[in-house]
Amino acid sequence: MKKSIYKIISVIICLLITLSFTSCNEDDGEKIDPTKTQLYIGNYNGGLGYTWLQKAGDLFEEKYANVSFQSGKTGVQIMIDNNKDNYTGTQLMSSIKTARQDVYFTQDVNYYDAVANNLFADISDIVTEKFDSVDLGEGVKTYSVEDKLSSELKNYFKVDGKYYGLPFASPIYGIVYDVDLFNQKRLYFLANGEVTGSKDKGDVLSAGSDGIQGTYDDGLPATWEQFKVLMRKMIERGLTPFTWSGLYTYQRQAFLQSVWVSYEGYNDFMLNNSFSGTTDAGVEINNTNGYLLASQEGKLAALTAAYDIVSDTKDYSDNAFKTSQTHTGAQEEYLFSTVTDKPIAMLLEGGYWENEAKGTFGDMVTMYGSEYAYGTRRFGYMPIPKFIGTQGVTDQTNTKTALNSRLNATCSINASTSKMKLAKLFLQYTCSNEALSIFNVETGTTRNFNYVISAENYAKCLLMLRAFTIYSKLRKTR
Repeated sequence: MKKSIYKIISVIICLLITLSFTSCNEDDGEKIDPTKTQLYIGNYNGGLGYTWLQKAGDLFEEKYANVSFQSGKTGVQIMIDNNKDNYTGTQLMSSIKTARQDVYFTQDVNYYDAVANNLFADISDIVTEKFDSVDLGEGVKTYSVEDKLSSELKNYFKVDGKYYGLPFASPIYGIVYDVDLFNQKRLYFLANGEVTGSKDKGDVLSAGSDGIQGTYDDGLPATWEQFKVLMRKMIERGLTPFTWSGLYTYQRQAFLQSVWVSYEGYNDFMLNNSFSGTTDAGVEINNTNGYLLASQEGKLAALTAAYDIVSDTKDYSDNAFKTSQTHTGAQEEYLFSTVTDKPIAMLLEGGYWENEAKGTFGDMVTMYGSEYAYGTRRFGYMPIPKFIGTQGVTDQTNTKTALNSRLNATCSINASTSKMKLAKLFLQYTCSNEALSIFNVETGTTRNFNYVISAENYAKCLLMLRAFTIYSKLRKTR
């Protein structure tokens, strides 16, 4: 009888998965509909996964269900090829001319090399076309993809006046903290400076690094000196402040760069890329004195932060510097630590990490219960505290929050595609506010565009989390 129940549950789960992912092609034998035009998407299937792309594809299929892109065919079938190695670096460069993929969402591909070798199609027309009517804070207006890009990104992607690619993912890097643990162990700063606050208890907390009461960072350390106090309090209360990947250094490097960015502010940090402009202090920077940027104090702040964390082995887990600890290993250590006698309070990671760790969340539900599910446990991003009153570092003057993100992922169209019109329409659609909103909700990661997340997608996100919790409970009964 029990075996029959397991079979029924398995069939139900398989049916749900089949119904949910009918547009996803992972070499799973998805049947091609000969009455429709197939558009093949090469997706770098890393921490961002593919659910966002599958959902955007479904909506695109609905949008063009009655449109013909090939003689004798009506509608579109989005075929998503998920892979990692095939859609990154030299592997993509060497295979793209003979590949079946029409559109690519890639990572670590040299954009300028690809353009120089005529591998990416000119997409200037769909980048500059006004197509998306949305309210971005100034009433409903119709925007082009280009309108949503910063001047720096326009300069980056425009080659000889033409666009051949666009930014894909822009994860924010820095300090992730366990919101539930902070509440349980009372690790928030009260207005009087004591580290005994809990948001769940309704305590009056400090204003945080933005200096404004009632915002997301209330109770978090405002200065680096407070952050050091916080780490000591964590240790006193039986916690380990940090973990990270010992094998991959990019999270640690990104954290240090986040400190540098936060200290200098957007304007002064970006001068390192252009060597043209004026610092907030009024110093004009050009190609004759760009060397002055080498002595930016934000670099010293970053080194100071590194020293303060690694100089005491109690501040990080035993696995943090082991080369056997991958990025997913660090995520697993972080999540599972909450059920040990030495919980870990913070993780150095990118914004996509929760999406990447869904399997670990599911394992914890199976072992410990639904309260450990993805979307049930709460985590937050901690703004880098300001360096004020830190010995050896000049007091920070930048007061605006500046976040660090890396542009190492782009999206483009295969110059060899035979479905150029359709490929352009789809790539343009993925840059619509509707698709950008889906991306943000599904991945927990931003894209380098000006957009807003719709209330409708927030509701869909909550529905998705409830569905995942139900699925996790089913797993537990097996």
